[in-house]
Amino acid sequence: MAFRGLHNADPLDTSVLVLQDRHRSHLVDTEQVSMTGTCVLDVAGLCGELLSVIPPDEALRGSAISIRWLCQQLSTPAPDADEVSLQWSARGFILALIGSFLFADKKEVHVHLCFLPLLRDFTQTSSYS
Repeated sequence: MAFRGLHNADPLDTSVLVLQDRHRSHLVDTEQVSMTGTCVLDVAGLCGELLSVIPPDEALRGSAISIRWLCQQLSTPAPDADEVSLQWSARGFILALIGSFLFADKKEVHVHLCFLPLLRDFTQTSSYS
């Protein structure tokens, strides 16, 4: 990797800033993109809308859902499933991946539902960094 910045006594490494104007993170500061918020959720409404299933109280721990229960409910879509059913299964699968690999809790058994609204529109998901 080539060094792109000029070496000076400034503690800021300018080589990191070369591609900053092309990165989406600068849009957050100008309020053009909002990717943060609270995690106060209507669990039943959110899961019913985006996953087509409402988890029982045993599958919930606060605002987190059991990955095992999630995989049992949305494991394999039917071969003749319509696009909406495939999206429900895809959201469940991606949510399980987030909870078990990307942002796993200590026991890797629950995933926080605050990630689920980010999967509402798959056309927007590709723009997240």
